[in-house]
Amino acid sequence: MPGAPLAYVTTLGASYPTPAALAIIDTGSNTVVATVPAEHYSFSVALSPDGHSAYVSDNAGDDVAVIDTVTRSLVTSVVVGSYPGDIAVSPDGRRAYVMVPRPPADGVAVIDTTTNSVITGIPLGQGQGALAIAPDGAIYATDPAGDTVQVIDPTSNTIAARIPVDAHPGNIAITPDGLRVYVSINDRSSGNSELSVIDAMTNTVTGTTPMPNSLGSIAITPDGKRAYVMNFEFPSVMVVDLAMNSVIDMIPLALLPGGIAVTPDGRFVYAVSYSDFVVGVPPEGNVSVIDVATDTITATIFMDMQAFGIAIGLPPSPPTATPSMTATTTATPTVTPTQTPTTTATSSATPFSAGGGGCSLVLLSQRDLRAGLWNPLMIVAVLLSRYARRNRCSPYRNGTSGNSSSSVICRQVRGRRPATSRRRRSIVLRHRLDWRLAP
Repeated sequence: MPGAPLAYVTTLGASYPTPAALAIIDTGSNTVVATVPAEHYSFSVALSPDGHSAYVSDNAGDDVAVIDTVTRSLVTSVVVGSYPGDIAVSPDGRRAYVMVPRPPADGVAVIDTTTNSVITGIPLGQGQGALAIAPDGAIYATDPAGDTVQVIDPTSNTIAARIPVDAHPGNIAITPDGLRVYVSINDRSSGNSELSVIDAMTNTVTGTTPMPNSLGSIAITPDGKRAYVMNFEFPSVMVVDLAMNSVIDMIPLALLPGGIAVTPDGRFVYAVSYSDFVVGVPPEGNVSVIDVATDTITATIFMDMQAFGIAIGLPPSPPTATPSMTATTTATPTVTPTQTPTTTATSSATPFSAGGGGCSLVLLSQRDLRAGLWNPLMIVAVLLSRYARRNRCSPYRNGTSGNSSSSVICRQVRGRRPATSRRRRSIVLRHRLDWRLAP
């Protein structure tokens, strides 16, 4: 049975450019169980579908850190361009998409997760937007400068559609069924904000939900019924009923809103918040745990550094050890096919050693002979059998006395046959060759 889901939270060091870390939280105990050194300004984090890799963007640098979540160590860093931001991984785990608002990408950088290298860039226009990937692999990217949401075809890495929205689209999230796309709108000129919903089948805006100003990250529950939206004007988490397109609750936060994510079972929401930059004041961050059933904070995980992005996934399975196999060579006997193709002859021969020369002979039954299990040794045995019958127990002339214990004696044993051989005639070759033949 897998353990409780793990939350991966990007953090900033005590003083920039002190290296930051990726904090790993066990959602079962709500404690930080490990930290992995990452980039100087860790911003966004995304997990591979199998949970074995975490991808962390360095918003103050030009790369993406690839972290092995099993060994909890940095694998490599992939240079993508200046100020990488939001990041998402394809459903099959083969690609990672990173928002890069500066050259060379000027849009989205595409990383091959097998080689950990950038394979192409998809121009979108300047502006730090956000990414989300639908279950079918389609990529939705916000373009704040162009007031659009752009749909990217993952096969051709080209823009398949541009969806006009109200001014300055920001964060984005997709329902688990892939039918609806939700975009936060922050109109800087009017000061109004809203949550727009896009029909993914028609790529058109079908509704809006008025919200307090300055919306942030969005998380949707697995059943697609609720959205939890970060709000900067009143540091809080806004709870939106997606069926009614209305705000039904507001959960206050002590610090500035960061990333937000829902556990796979949909029971809890983890909201990251952080302190503002103040000279001489130690930075801090925390993660508020919200019970979806009551929309209340049930736990707070404190950190001694600023926290920003978050991703939640099931714990990765450790690699399965491959058992060592000991090669065993088994001799395969050569069997001559019998006259009946559908019947496989099975020998009742019992191996044993005859004499002191290490020669292995066998107990031969007439059934074996009728089945056609012939080999040179059997032929010799049959000839000796005929010789023994013809000579009627005369000693085998080997230059030794017939009564010598070291000589090989051939004799015919008459009388009542043993129970084990009543129904067969057998030839027994031993140190002393006894021929047991039925009369």
